[in-house]
Amino acid sequence: MISFTGSTRAGIVVASAAAPTVKRVTQELGGKSANILLHDADLESAVKEGVQSCFRNTGQSCNAPTRMLVPRSKMAEVASIAKRAAEATKSGDPFKRWHQHRSAREQSPV
Repeated sequence: MISFTGSTRAGIVVASAAAPTVKRVTQELGGKSANILLHDADLESAVKEGVQSCFRNTGQSCNAPTRMLVPRSKMAEVASIAKRAAEATKSGDPFKRWHQHRSAREQSPV
């Protein structure tokens, strides 16, 4: 069984590679959703939520808003907020207390 999330183009390659051995393939194709922020959005809140949404389900959701579209005049501010939000994200087993007190940089890769 192969499970794949990604672009249509990559999905074709995965399906073609699986076909000769008749492997079952489950795919979520078509790209990811845009996160559109208009000029009057509460950027601090919207960007933080957008970044957190990207990390849910390890980003393997078809609706993960990985493309954040913002007015050009807000780009530097949004990039700064997004950077802070990403750096504050902790990875690891949420049920282990050890991970709750260490930054992502201090932890081993998951």
